[in-house]
Amino acid sequence: MQAIPPSAGIIVDEPTGANPERHATSASATGSSSWRVFTQVPDMINGDSRAFSFIFVGNGLEAAYHYPKDAVFTNIPEIASDATLALRIVAEATLYYFRLATVYTDAAKRAAASVILATARVSSRRAWGFRDADMVDSQMWDTGIILGADGGVAADVPAIATSDEWDAAFAIIEEEYRDQKNTFAPKVIQMGIDMPACNGVTLVVTGVHHYVDPNKAICDTAYAQHIGEEVHLPGGLSEVEVKDLICHKASHVVKSPILTYLGRSQKVKEKLTAIGHGAAAVRIPAEFAPEKAASAMYNLVTKAAQAAVRANVVIDTSLALNLKTSVSAIVSADPTVTGMAAATKAVDDFKESSGADVAWCGGFMAALFEGTSAPRRSKSVLESYAVKGLLADNYQAYSEGFEHYGLYLKWSRAMVKEGHLNGHSLFGAEKPEAFMNPAAEMDAKLAATYGSGN
Repeated sequence: MQAIPPSAGIIVDEPTGANPERHATSASATGSSSWRVFTQVPDMINGDSRAFSFIFVGNGLEAAYHYPKDAVFTNIPEIASDATLALRIVAEATLYYFRLATVYTDAAKRAAASVILATARVSSRRAWGFRDADMVDSQMWDTGIILGADGGVAADVPAIATSDEWDAAFAIIEEEYRDQKNTFAPKVIQMGIDMPACNGVTLVVTGVHHYVDPNKAICDTAYAQHIGEEVHLPGGLSEVEVKDLICHKASHVVKSPILTYLGRSQKVKEKLTAIGHGAAAVRIPAEFAPEKAASAMYNLVTKAAQAAVRANVVIDTSLALNLKTSVSAIVSADPTVTGMAAATKAVDDFKESSGADVAWCGGFMAALFEGTSAPRRSKSVLESYAVKGLLADNYQAYSEGFEHYGLYLKWSRAMVKEGHLNGHSLFGAEKPEAFMNPAAEMDAKLAATYGSGN
Protein backbone atom coordinates (compact mmCIF):
# COMPACT_ATOMS: atom_id res chain seq x y z
CA MET A 1 0.00 0.00 0.00
CA GLN A 2 1.02 3.60 -0.43
CA ALA A 3 -0.21 6.99 0.69
CA ILE A 4 -0.94 8.52 -2.71
CA PRO A 5 -2.42 6.58 -5.64
CA PRO A 6 -0.14 6.29 -8.68
CA SER A 7 -2.60 7.59 -11.24
CA ALA A 8 -2.63 11.28 -12.05
CA GLY A 9 -6.37 11.00 -12.42
CA ILE A 10 -7.36 9.86 -8.94
CA ILE A 11 -8.52 12.54 -6.52
CA VAL A 12 -5.75 13.81 -4.28
CA ASP A 13 -7.20 17.11 -3.12
CA GLU A 14 -9.31 19.99 -4.34
CA PRO A 15 -9.08 20.41 -8.12
CA THR A 16 -6.09 22.61 -8.97
CA GLY A 17 -6.27 22.67 -12.72
CA ALA A 18 -3.35 20.25 -13.05
CA ASN A 19 -5.65 17.58 -14.41
CA PRO A 20 -7.54 18.54 -17.57
CA GLU A 21 -11.32 18.31 -17.69
CA ARG A 22 -11.99 14.80 -18.95
CA HIS A 23 -15.60 14.96 -20.03
CA ALA A 24 -18.69 17.09 -19.93
CA THR A 25 -22.00 15.97 -18.46
CA SER A 26 -25.47 16.38 -19.87
CA ALA A 27 -28.88 15.82 -18.35
CA SER A 28 -30.69 16.31 -21.67
CA ALA A 29 -29.01 13.71 -23.90
CA THR A 30 -31.30 11.54 -26.01
CA GLY A 31 -30.88 7.83 -26.62
CA SER A 32 -31.14 4.72 -24.45
CA SER A 33 -31.53 4.97 -20.69
CA SER A 34 -27.97 3.70 -20.35
CA TRP A 35 -26.72 6.55 -22.53
CA ARG A 36 -28.76 9.18 -20.70
CA VAL A 37 -27.43 8.00 -17.33
CA PHE A 38 -23.91 7.64 -18.71
CA THR A 39 -23.85 11.25 -19.89
CA GLN A 40 -24.65 12.29 -16.33
CA VAL A 41 -21.76 10.36 -14.78
CA PRO A 42 -19.79 13.21 -13.17
CA ASP A 43 -16.10 13.92 -13.38
CA MET A 44 -15.21 12.67 -9.91
CA ILE A 45 -11.64 13.93 -10.31
CA ASN A 46 -11.99 17.57 -11.29
CA GLY A 47 -15.73 18.13 -11.14
CA ASP A 48 -17.14 20.65 -8.70
CA SER A 49 -19.63 18.85 -6.45
CA ARG A 50 -21.74 22.02 -6.27
CA ALA A 51 -22.57 21.47 -9.93
CA PHE A 52 -23.37 17.77 -9.64
CA SER A 53 -26.93 16.61 -10.23
CA PHE A 54 -28.84 13.59 -9.01
CA ILE A 55 -28.99 10.55 -11.27
CA PHE A 56 -32.40 8.92 -11.13
CA VAL A 57 -32.93 6.57 -13.90
CA GLY A 58 -6.98 -8.73 -1.38
CA ASN A 59 -7.03 -12.12 -2.56
CA GLY A 60 -6.34 -13.08 -6.14
CA LEU A 61 -8.99 -12.68 -8.80
CA GLU A 62 -9.92 -15.70 -10.90
CA ALA A 63 -8.46 -15.49 -14.40
CA ALA A 64 -11.93 -15.44 -15.96
CA TYR A 65 -12.53 -12.01 -14.39
CA HIS A 66 -9.19 -10.43 -15.24
CA TYR A 67 -9.26 -6.94 -16.72
CA PRO A 68 -8.37 -6.30 -20.38
CA LYS A 69 -5.64 -3.71 -20.88
CA ASP A 70 -6.28 -0.33 -22.48
CA ALA A 71 -4.51 -1.32 -25.68
CA VAL A 72 -7.24 -3.85 -26.51
CA PHE A 73 -9.64 -0.98 -27.23
CA THR A 74 -7.23 1.35 -29.02
CA ASN A 75 -9.36 1.42 -32.16
CA ILE A 76 -12.74 1.64 -30.42
CA PRO A 77 -14.19 5.16 -30.88
CA GLU A 78 -14.30 7.48 -27.90
CA ILE A 79 -17.54 7.07 -25.94
CA ALA A 80 -19.37 10.09 -27.25
CA SER A 81 -22.79 8.76 -28.24
CA ASP A 82 -25.34 6.08 -27.43
CA ALA A 83 -23.91 3.97 -30.25
CA THR A 84 -20.29 4.22 -29.13
CA LEU A 85 -21.26 3.44 -25.52
CA ALA A 86 -23.00 0.30 -26.75
CA LEU A 87 -20.00 -0.62 -28.91
CA ARG A 88 -17.55 -0.24 -26.01
CA ILE A 89 -19.65 -2.29 -23.58
CA VAL A 90 -20.46 -4.99 -26.12
CA ALA A 91 -16.82 -5.31 -27.24
CA GLU A 92 -15.58 -5.70 -23.66
CA ALA A 93 -18.46 -7.99 -22.72
CA THR A 94 -17.65 -10.25 -25.68
CA LEU A 95 -14.19 -10.79 -24.23
CA TYR A 96 -15.75 -11.78 -20.91
CA TYR A 97 -18.23 -14.04 -22.68
CA PHE A 98 -15.39 -16.30 -23.78
CA ARG A 99 -13.56 -16.10 -20.48
CA LEU A 100 -16.64 -16.82 -18.37
CA ALA A 101 -17.32 -20.07 -20.20
CA THR A 102 -15.50 -21.78 -17.32
CA VAL A 103 -17.84 -20.16 -14.79
CA TYR A 104 -21.28 -20.24 -16.42
CA THR A 105 -22.39 -23.31 -18.35
CA ASP A 106 -25.71 -21.62 -19.15
CA ALA A 107 -25.25 -19.36 -22.19
CA ALA A 108 -27.99 -16.90 -21.17
CA LYS A 109 -26.46 -16.40 -17.74
CA ARG A 110 -23.01 -16.01 -19.25
CA ALA A 111 -24.17 -13.32 -21.67
CA ALA A 112 -26.01 -11.40 -18.95
CA ALA A 113 -23.05 -11.64 -16.56
CA SER A 114 -20.64 -10.44 -19.27
CA VAL A 115 -22.71 -7.35 -20.01
CA ILE A 116 -23.13 -6.51 -16.31
CA LEU A 117 -19.40 -6.83 -15.64
CA ALA A 118 -18.46 -4.73 -18.67
CA THR A 119 -21.05 -2.05 -17.85
CA ALA A 120 -19.88 -1.71 -14.25
CA ARG A 121 -16.23 -1.42 -15.28
CA VAL A 122 -16.85 1.06 -18.10
CA SER A 123 -18.83 3.27 -15.70
CA SER A 124 -16.16 3.01 -13.02
CA ARG A 125 -13.48 4.10 -15.47
CA ARG A 126 -15.68 6.99 -16.58
CA ALA A 127 -16.14 8.28 -13.03
CA TRP A 128 -12.70 7.69 -11.55
CA GLY A 129 -10.42 7.81 -14.58
CA PHE A 130 -8.81 4.42 -13.91
CA ARG A 131 -6.01 3.38 -16.24
CA ASP A 132 -3.71 0.38 -16.53
CA ALA A 133 -1.35 1.94 -13.98
CA ASP A 134 -4.13 1.80 -11.39
CA MET A 135 -4.69 -1.94 -11.80
CA VAL A 136 -3.02 -4.94 -10.19
CA ASP A 137 -0.81 -6.15 -13.02
CA SER A 138 -1.25 -9.83 -12.17
CA GLN A 139 -5.02 -9.38 -12.56
CA MET A 140 -4.78 -7.78 -16.00
CA TRP A 141 -5.48 -9.78 -19.15
CA ASP A 142 -2.86 -9.08 -21.80
CA THR A 143 -4.53 -10.86 -24.70
CA GLY A 144 -2.34 -9.48 -27.44
CA ILE A 145 -5.60 -8.69 -29.24
CA ILE A 146 -6.46 -5.28 -30.66
CA LEU A 147 -10.13 -4.92 -31.56
CA GLY A 148 -11.20 -3.15 -34.70
CA ALA A 149 -13.24 0.04 -34.84
CA ASP A 150 -16.40 -2.05 -35.11
CA GLY A 151 -15.47 -4.19 -32.11
CA GLY A 152 -14.62 -7.17 -34.28
CA VAL A 153 -11.44 -9.08 -35.01
CA ALA A 154 -9.67 -9.24 -38.36
CA ALA A 155 -8.46 -12.81 -37.93
CA ASP A 156 -8.58 -15.77 -35.59
CA VAL A 157 -7.42 -14.97 -32.06
CA PRO A 158 -5.25 -17.71 -30.57
CA ALA A 159 -6.52 -19.06 -27.21
CA ILE A 160 -9.73 -17.01 -27.55
CA ALA A 161 -11.79 -17.78 -30.61
CA THR A 162 -11.88 -17.90 -34.38
CA SER A 163 -13.15 -14.79 -36.12
CA ASP A 164 -16.42 -16.58 -36.87
CA GLU A 165 -16.85 -17.56 -33.23
CA TRP A 166 -16.11 -13.99 -32.20
CA ASP A 167 -18.73 -12.60 -34.59
CA ALA A 168 -21.33 -15.07 -33.30
CA ALA A 169 -20.61 -14.18 -29.67
CA PHE A 170 -20.60 -10.46 -30.49
CA ALA A 171 -24.12 -10.80 -31.92
CA ILE A 172 -25.31 -12.60 -28.78
CA ILE A 173 -23.89 -9.88 -26.55
CA GLU A 174 -25.40 -7.14 -28.72
CA GLU A 175 -28.81 -8.69 -28.20
CA GLU A 176 -28.25 -9.01 -24.46
CA TYR A 177 -27.16 -5.39 -24.16
CA ARG A 178 -30.22 -4.24 -26.09
CA ASP A 179 -32.32 -6.03 -23.47
CA GLN A 180 -30.48 -4.43 -20.57
CA LYS A 181 -29.69 -0.89 -21.74
CA ASN A 182 -33.04 0.66 -20.85
CA THR A 183 -33.76 -1.42 -17.77
CA PHE A 184 -30.90 -2.95 -15.81
CA ALA A 185 -27.79 -1.32 -17.30
CA PRO A 186 -28.63 2.20 -15.98
CA LYS A 187 -28.67 0.77 -12.46
CA VAL A 188 -25.33 -0.94 -13.02
CA ILE A 189 -23.81 2.32 -14.29
CA GLN A 190 -24.71 3.96 -10.98
CA MET A 191 -23.30 1.02 -9.03
CA GLY A 192 -20.09 1.33 -11.05
CA ILE A 193 -19.57 4.80 -9.59
CA ASP A 194 -19.99 3.63 -6.00
CA MET A 195 -18.14 0.36 -5.81
CA PRO A 196 -14.50 1.52 -5.78
CA ALA A 197 -15.17 3.72 -2.76
CA CYS A 198 -17.34 1.08 -1.07
CA ASN A 199 -14.68 -1.56 -1.66
CA GLY A 200 -12.15 0.85 -0.16
CA VAL A 201 -14.26 1.18 2.99
CA THR A 202 -14.43 -2.62 3.25
CA LEU A 203 -10.66 -2.85 2.91
CA VAL A 204 -10.15 -0.32 5.69
CA VAL A 205 -12.66 -2.04 7.97
CA THR A 206 -11.58 -5.64 7.32
CA GLY A 207 -8.00 -5.24 6.18
CA VAL A 208 -8.48 -8.46 4.26
CA HIS A 209 -10.76 -8.43 1.23
CA HIS A 210 -13.20 -6.36 -0.79
CA TYR A 211 -16.54 -8.11 -0.35
CA VAL A 212 -16.79 -10.55 2.54
CA ASP A 213 -19.14 -11.14 5.45
CA PRO A 214 -19.91 -9.57 7.83
CA ASN A 215 -19.01 -6.39 5.94
CA LYS A 216 -20.94 -7.01 2.73
CA ALA A 217 -23.52 -4.52 3.99
CA ILE A 218 -21.15 -1.70 3.02
CA CYS A 219 -21.74 -2.56 -0.65
CA ASP A 220 -25.20 -4.05 -0.22
CA THR A 221 -26.66 -0.74 0.97
CA ALA A 222 -25.64 0.86 -2.33
CA TYR A 223 -27.12 -2.13 -4.18
CA ALA A 224 -30.40 -1.64 -2.30
CA GLN A 225 -30.47 2.06 -3.24
CA HIS A 226 -29.80 1.65 -6.95
CA ILE A 227 -31.15 -1.81 -7.80
CA GLY A 228 -33.45 -2.83 -4.96
CA GLU A 229 -34.63 -6.22 -3.78
CA GLU A 230 -37.62 -6.84 -6.05
CA VAL A 231 -36.28 -6.36 -9.55
CA HIS A 232 -36.06 -8.63 -12.57
CA LEU A 233 -32.46 -9.80 -12.91
CA PRO A 234 -31.13 -10.48 -16.43
CA GLY A 235 -30.41 -13.94 -17.80
CA GLY A 236 -31.80 -15.82 -14.84
CA LEU A 237 -28.93 -14.66 -12.64
CA SER A 238 -29.49 -14.83 -8.89
CA GLU A 239 -29.06 -11.82 -6.63
CA VAL A 240 -25.97 -13.45 -5.13
CA GLU A 241 -24.42 -13.79 -8.59
CA VAL A 242 -25.26 -10.22 -9.58
CA LYS A 243 -23.87 -8.80 -6.33
CA ASP A 244 -20.70 -10.81 -6.75
CA LEU A 245 -20.21 -9.38 -10.24
CA ILE A 246 -20.87 -5.74 -9.33
CA CYS A 247 -19.76 -5.51 -5.70
CA HIS A 248 -16.78 -7.84 -5.93
CA LYS A 249 -15.41 -8.71 -9.34
CA ALA A 250 -15.87 -5.35 -11.10
CA SER A 251 -13.46 -3.34 -8.92
CA HIS A 252 -11.32 -6.13 -7.52
CA VAL A 253 -8.57 -5.45 -10.03
CA VAL A 254 -8.06 -1.84 -8.86
CA LYS A 255 -5.01 -1.51 -6.64
CA SER A 256 -5.82 -1.63 -2.94
CA PRO A 257 -4.06 1.67 -2.08
CA ILE A 258 -6.34 3.48 -4.52
CA LEU A 259 -9.50 1.82 -3.22
CA THR A 260 -8.41 2.54 0.34
CA TYR A 261 -7.70 6.17 -0.50
CA LEU A 262 -11.18 6.58 -1.98
CA GLY A 263 -12.79 4.93 1.04
CA ARG A 264 -11.03 7.35 3.39
CA SER A 265 -11.52 10.59 1.45
CA GLN A 266 -13.85 13.28 2.75
CA LYS A 267 -13.85 14.78 -0.74
CA VAL A 268 -15.13 11.50 -2.19
CA LYS A 269 -17.89 11.48 0.43
CA GLU A 270 -18.92 14.99 -0.58
CA LYS A 271 -19.01 14.12 -4.27
CA LEU A 272 -21.00 10.92 -3.79
CA THR A 273 -23.44 12.83 -1.58
CA ALA A 274 -23.75 15.56 -4.19
CA ILE A 275 -24.99 13.06 -6.80
CA GLY A 276 -27.45 11.50 -4.35
CA HIS A 277 -25.48 8.32 -3.68
CA GLY A 278 -25.95 8.55 0.06
CA ALA A 279 -25.85 4.81 0.67
CA ALA A 280 -22.29 4.67 -0.62
CA ALA A 281 -21.21 7.89 1.11
CA VAL A 282 -22.51 7.16 4.59
CA ARG A 283 -19.49 5.14 5.77
CA ILE A 284 -16.89 7.41 4.21
CA PRO A 285 -14.37 8.43 5.44
CA ALA A 286 -13.58 5.03 6.93
CA GLU A 287 -11.17 4.72 9.84
CA PHE A 288 -8.46 2.16 10.50
CA ALA A 289 -8.55 0.35 13.86
CA PRO A 290 -6.07 2.71 15.63
CA GLU A 291 -8.05 5.70 14.38
CA LYS A 292 -11.29 4.21 15.66
CA ALA A 293 -9.72 3.62 19.07
CA ALA A 294 -8.34 7.17 19.27
CA SER A 295 -11.64 8.68 18.11
CA ALA A 296 -13.65 6.60 20.58
CA MET A 297 -11.52 7.71 23.53
CA TYR A 298 -11.58 11.32 22.41
CA ASN A 299 -15.38 11.28 22.07
CA LEU A 300 -15.76 9.82 25.57
CA VAL A 301 -13.39 12.36 27.12
CA THR A 302 -15.09 15.35 25.45
CA LYS A 303 -18.57 14.16 26.45
CA ALA A 304 -17.42 13.72 30.04
CA ALA A 305 -15.75 17.15 30.04
CA GLN A 306 -19.03 18.78 29.05
CA ALA A 307 -21.09 16.89 31.62
CA ALA A 308 -18.71 16.80 34.60
CA VAL A 309 -18.07 20.52 34.86
CA ARG A 310 -21.29 20.78 36.92
CA ALA A 311 -19.91 18.16 39.30
CA ASN A 312 -16.81 20.20 40.21
CA VAL A 313 -14.61 18.29 37.76
CA VAL A 314 -12.23 19.86 35.24
CA ILE A 315 -11.12 17.67 32.31
CA ASP A 316 -8.39 18.77 29.90
CA THR A 317 -9.26 17.26 26.49
CA SER A 318 -6.07 18.34 24.72
CA LEU A 319 -4.17 15.05 25.20
CA ALA A 320 -7.02 13.04 23.75
CA LEU A 321 -7.34 15.47 20.85
CA ASN A 322 -3.60 15.28 20.17
CA LEU A 323 -3.82 11.48 20.07
CA LYS A 324 -6.72 11.56 17.62
CA THR A 325 -4.95 14.05 15.35
CA SER A 326 -1.56 12.36 15.43
CA VAL A 327 -2.90 8.85 14.79
CA SER A 328 -4.88 10.07 11.79
CA ALA A 329 -1.78 11.82 10.46
CA ILE A 330 0.35 8.69 10.88
CA VAL A 331 -1.94 6.34 8.94
CA SER A 332 -2.70 8.94 6.28
CA ALA A 333 0.99 9.44 5.60
CA ASP A 334 1.86 5.74 5.78
CA PRO A 335 -1.10 3.33 5.50
CA THR A 336 1.22 0.33 5.54
CA VAL A 337 2.03 -2.28 8.15
CA THR A 338 4.74 0.07 9.43
CA GLY A 339 2.40 3.04 9.71
CA MET A 340 -0.33 0.94 11.32
CA ALA A 341 2.16 -0.35 13.89
CA ALA A 342 3.25 3.21 14.72
CA ALA A 343 -0.37 4.34 15.10
CA THR A 344 -1.19 1.35 17.30
CA LYS A 345 1.82 2.10 19.52
CA ALA A 346 0.65 5.70 19.93
CA VAL A 347 -2.75 4.43 21.08
CA ASP A 348 -1.18 1.90 23.45
CA ASP A 349 1.14 4.55 24.93
CA PHE A 350 -1.86 6.81 25.56
CA LYS A 351 -3.73 3.97 27.26
CA GLU A 352 -0.70 3.32 29.45
CA SER A 353 -0.32 6.95 30.52
CA SER A 354 -3.92 8.16 30.53
CA GLY A 355 -6.07 5.03 30.49
CA ALA A 356 -7.15 5.45 34.12
CA ASP A 357 -8.39 8.98 33.41
CA VAL A 358 -10.36 7.78 30.38
CA ALA A 359 -11.86 4.99 32.51
CA TRP A 360 -12.84 7.56 35.16
CA CYS A 361 -14.68 9.48 32.44
CA GLY A 362 -16.36 6.23 31.41
CA GLY A 363 -17.55 5.54 34.93
CA PHE A 364 -18.91 9.07 35.34
CA MET A 365 -20.81 8.86 32.04
CA ALA A 366 -22.14 5.37 32.79
CA ALA A 367 -23.60 6.62 36.06
CA LEU A 368 -25.05 9.65 34.33
CA PHE A 369 -26.74 7.47 31.70
CA GLU A 370 -28.07 5.15 34.39
CA GLY A 371 -29.59 7.97 36.37
CA THR A 372 -31.11 9.92 33.49
CA SER A 373 -33.19 9.36 30.39
CA ALA A 374 -30.30 10.16 28.04
CA PRO A 375 -30.93 9.40 24.35
CA ARG A 376 -29.77 5.95 23.30
CA ARG A 377 -27.45 7.40 20.68
CA SER A 378 -25.53 9.40 23.28
CA LYS A 379 -24.67 6.19 25.13
CA SER A 380 -22.64 4.96 22.15
CA VAL A 381 -19.54 6.63 23.63
CA LEU A 382 -19.27 3.59 25.93
CA GLU A 383 -19.91 0.96 23.27
CA SER A 384 -16.75 0.92 21.15
CA TYR A 385 -14.43 -2.08 21.40
CA ALA A 386 -11.47 0.07 22.45
CA VAL A 387 -13.38 1.83 25.24
CA LYS A 388 -14.91 -1.37 26.61
CA GLY A 389 -11.49 -2.99 26.90
CA LEU A 390 -10.02 0.10 28.53
CA LEU A 391 -12.79 0.29 31.14
CA ALA A 392 -12.31 -3.35 32.03
CA ASP A 393 -8.53 -2.87 32.41
CA ASN A 394 -9.02 0.17 34.67
CA TYR A 395 -12.01 -0.87 36.70
CA GLN A 396 -10.95 0.96 39.89
CA ALA A 397 -10.80 4.32 38.09
CA TYR A 398 -14.10 3.47 36.39
CA SER A 399 -15.69 2.83 39.81
CA GLU A 400 -14.36 6.12 41.16
CA GLY A 401 -15.90 8.03 38.29
CA PHE A 402 -19.19 6.19 38.74
CA GLU A 403 -19.16 6.98 42.46
CA HIS A 404 -18.34 10.65 41.91
CA TYR A 405 -21.46 11.11 39.82
CA GLY A 406 -23.48 9.52 42.60
CA LEU A 407 -22.00 11.92 45.16
CA TYR A 408 -22.68 14.86 42.86
CA LEU A 409 -26.29 13.71 42.50
CA LYS A 410 -26.75 13.49 46.28
CA TRP A 411 -25.22 16.92 46.75
CA SER A 412 -27.41 18.40 44.02
CA ARG A 413 -30.58 16.95 45.52
CA ALA A 414 -29.64 18.19 49.00
CA MET A 415 -29.05 21.68 47.68
CA VAL A 416 -32.41 21.71 45.93
CA LYS A 417 -34.11 20.44 49.09
CA GLU A 418 -32.56 23.30 51.04
CA GLY A 419 -33.82 25.77 48.47
CA HIS A 420 -30.71 26.19 46.33
CA LEU A 421 -31.13 25.97 42.57
CA ASN A 422 -28.64 27.19 40.02
CA GLY A 423 -29.90 29.44 37.25
CA HIS A 424 -30.02 28.17 33.66
CA SER A 425 -30.50 30.04 30.41
CA LEU A 426 -31.29 28.92 26.85
CA PHE A 427 -31.03 30.49 23.40
CA GLY A 428 -28.84 33.35 24.60
CA ALA A 429 -31.14 34.56 27.39
CA GLU A 430 -29.57 36.22 30.42
CA LYS A 431 -28.78 33.67 33.09
CA PRO A 432 -30.88 34.20 36.25
CA GLU A 433 -29.35 34.32 39.71
CA ALA A 434 -29.37 31.12 41.74
CA PHE A 435 -32.18 30.49 44.22
CA MET A 436 -30.98 30.19 47.84
CA ASN A 437 -32.22 28.57 51.00
CA PRO A 438 -35.10 30.79 52.27
CA ALA A 439 -33.41 31.41 55.65
CA ALA A 440 -30.12 32.30 54.00
CA GLU A 441 -31.95 34.53 51.55
CA MET A 442 -33.64 36.39 54.44
CA ASP A 443 -30.30 36.83 56.22
CA ALA A 444 -28.86 38.30 53.04
CA LYS A 445 -31.74 40.76 52.74
CA LEU A 446 -31.40 41.86 56.38
CA ALA A 447 -27.65 42.31 55.96
CA ALA A 448 -28.21 44.41 52.87
CA THR A 449 -30.76 46.61 54.71
CA TYR A 450 -29.21 46.98 58.20
CA GLY A 451 -25.63 45.94 57.73
CA SER A 452 -23.90 42.75 58.64
CA GLY A 453 -23.54 43.72 62.34
CA ASN A 454 -27.34 43.72 63.09
